Amino acid sequence: MEFNPANPKQGDSLLVSMTDADSDVPVDDLSVLVSRSENILYSFISDENGQAHFIIPNGTFIVRISGGQYNPLEFTFTVENEVVDIKQGGNLVADIDGDGILNIEEQDADSDNDGVPDELDQCPGYDDSVDLDKDGIIDGCDSFVDSDGDQVRDIDDVCPGFDDTVDTDQDGIPDGCDPSNANDDKSDDADSIAQNTQTLIEENSTMIIAGIGLFIAILLALLFIRRGKGGDGDFTDPYDDMFDGGYSNSDSSFNDFTSSPMPDYAQDNQRPPQNTVGQMRDGYEITEYPNNSGQWWWKDTQTGQWQKWQ
Repeated sequence: MEFNPANPKQGDSLLVSMTDADSDVPVDDLSVLVSRSENILYSFISDENGQAHFIIPNGTFIVRISGGQYNPLEFTFTVENEVVDIKQGGNLVADIDGDGILNIEEQDADSDNDGVPDELDQCPGYDDSVDLDKDGIIDGCDSFVDSDGDQVRDIDDVCPGFDDTVDTDQDGIPDGCDPSNANDDKSDDADSIAQNTQTLIEENSTMIIAGIGLFIAILLALLFIRRGKGGDGDFTDPYDDMFDGGYSNSDSSFNDFTSSPMPDYAQDNQRPPQNTVGQMRDGYEITEYPNNSGQWWWKDTQTGQWQKWQ
């Protein structure tokens, strides 16, 4: 007789197979009774393949196999924290670990078939060679298995094989399982370049805006100064270029008026008469009044008044 799986756990479907020890032929019509105390949990008859199966419950229960010319056989199952301990009783020949060697022929029974005799087994029912986190405790009996060493149990691990605590971009996905990191080895460099580019654009935009603002301020100031002369926005200050480069006039006193001494009466601020007709120079009507005084006047086209050339 053999169990499959050889190392069952609570909740597993356990297949029991019965064969004749002499002929190795499956034995059918055997009674398979699973009970706890005096309560029957399952009752089966082995099929033509000599098999029956049931779900392993929790706690302690007995599996009794009997019928035909065979002596009855009992196994006591003890299930605690998912660990199943099987002890044989009765007289039937059995192969508990399913290794093809009958228990009565084995010098050292290995119920969980992990290569370690039962008497030396560190974790009965589990493979003693499996210790993923290398902590010296067999995984089957280890309450804290952490195979990737990130201090997160394997059953709670978000990203198996990687450190769950490393999340560079703080998106809640460990870097080891983050698609953005896995698919773009240069994502950090690209992000840095993009950030620097954005910073340069912002700085240059600020400088351009400041330059435009300064230009507008200067333009407004110039317009304000020009309007302060008493004319409109098209007014040109006659002082700037009225006599630039000199003038040619048959009247020497006109060409040299800037160097002629000013008589005392030139201090008189009396304006020329309104109907005085002057001479046109560079678009301005000018006149010397009184004559030969060296005192020049220009006519404001907006008011029609003569203004003294200061």
